[in-house]
Amino acid sequence: MKNLFIAFLLITSSTVFSQKDNLLKNGGFENNFNNWELNTLDKSKAFFKNDRKTKFSGEKSLRVEVVNLGANTWDIHLVQPFTSRKNSKYLIQFYAKANRSGKILKAQLQNTTYTGREFQLTDEWKLYTWESEAKESDLALAFHFLGKGTYSIDDIVIEKLTKNNSKKPSSNKSSGSKSTSMIDNGGFEEGFADWTNVVDGEGKADFKLNRRSPYQGESSMKVTLLKPGKNLWDVQSLKEINVKKNKTYRLTFYARSVGNKKVKVQVQDDSKKIYKSTTFNAGFEWEKFSWDFTAVSSEMQLAIHHIGLGTVEYDSIKIEQIKKK
Repeated sequence: MKNLFIAFLLITSSTVFSQKDNLLKNGGFENNFNNWELNTLDKSKAFFKNDRKTKFSGEKSLRVEVVNLGANTWDIHLVQPFTSRKNSKYLIQFYAKANRSGKILKAQLQNTTYTGREFQLTDEWKLYTWESEAKESDLALAFHFLGKGTYSIDDIVIEKLTKNNSKKPSSNKSSGSKSTSMIDNGGFEEGFADWTNVVDGEGKADFKLNRRSPYQGESSMKVTLLKPGKNLWDVQSLKEINVKKNKTYRLTFYARSVGNKKVKVQVQDDSKKIYKSTTFNAGFEWEKFSWDFTAVSSEMQLAIHHIGLGTVEYDSIKIEQIKKK
């Protein structure tokens, strides 16, 4: 009983704190659908309900039952404008769940520009967060429902971030202080400068810069593998790294995929036939991955092997030396 009481206090206090700085109105749907625009366009069909039975906190939540999808992803949407300024950063957070795990909910900041992020929901209430820089003033927050089924949303909050409360790590690109990363342009802020994208062995792939919804900064690398090559290394992205032999380093990066795709990273000295690699699984949401390795050569490359059909994005790639304690 004591633990339940403590949990209640934590939920209540966090909700009150968030709502204090919330740029949205009626983010918990306590006042029904006031301040929100709910639409079903084209031939789409959905039912919006102010739900008293299924809620994360308070007395109500939003329940959306999607029966038929429209021709466009935005045909079923929930929208509210909020006060925003160009180039300011904002934290968007909300609680959501679906009747079945795997349903995709897309959050989007929009006016004449569009910046979005897709979230894969579970069948239990979960907190989802997203930080984004406003590309223009006077934005609106929109939610798009990308599959048939039932979605529940509660406690939607948008807070303006300052240097004191931003939760993102610093980017690879130096902003006055010297970077400790052994790799340049790991955030693709300078496009593909110093990167080599390789497609061999009858493989087919599309390499793009995603400037609409990177993890941070202005760009990320978006790779769509259309056809694998004969070998795992036939489709890859290569980058020279500045390391010293016998020193230990930590590679960190952020990745997400359309689905659950394998991500293979490798450090290598091709002339000496030295290869060390590891594999990760990237989900729908941006996730941080890390791997420790010892450099067995001072002339090494980082290689990202694109081995699964579909699309994977990469951002904020860093390699830093691990100092012995």
